[in-house]
Amino acid sequence: MSCDTGPEGWRKKADKAYADQHYPEAARAYSEVIRLDPNQTEARFFLAVCQQVQGQYKEAIANLNQVLLEEPDAYKAALNRGHCHYALNDYAAAQHDYQLVLELEPGYGLALNPLAHMQFYQGDTSAACQTLVQAVEAMAGREVDTALQKACDER
Repeated sequence: MSCDTGPEGWRKKADKAYADQHYPEAARAYSEVIRLDPNQTEARFFLAVCQQVQGQYKEAIANLNQVLLEEPDAYKAALNRGHCHYALNDYAAAQHDYQLVLELEPGYGLALNPLAHMQFYQGDTSAACQTLVQAVEAMAGREVDTALQKACDER
């Protein structure tokens, strides 16, 4: 892949590959954007998502950490970092990230649902069920985890 137009040309290639779900190609192009212009926070976020999708969770976390340093209110970066921690079975870190998302974006269903899981996995069933109720309301039509819903209903 070569590009003579600088970061903008690489960004177009990266965005196209991302849209086409060609994540390895998108990651290479986003990396080139960042190499040419390290201040491309949005490109770094999408690089992290590409890494996350490919199971490169530690690399994704490093990039998401940088995004959050540059933009502390980037709640989607915190959400994705939480998903990476979750995938690495680091439930305490995942729970922290989901709570950060909710501080930045109160009532955000995509954080409430996994937060309920983290609370449940860490043995706080009462908090998990309360959070799940909020998730059901916030998700408005999207499905929440049926097993957790059943566990809460049986309480």
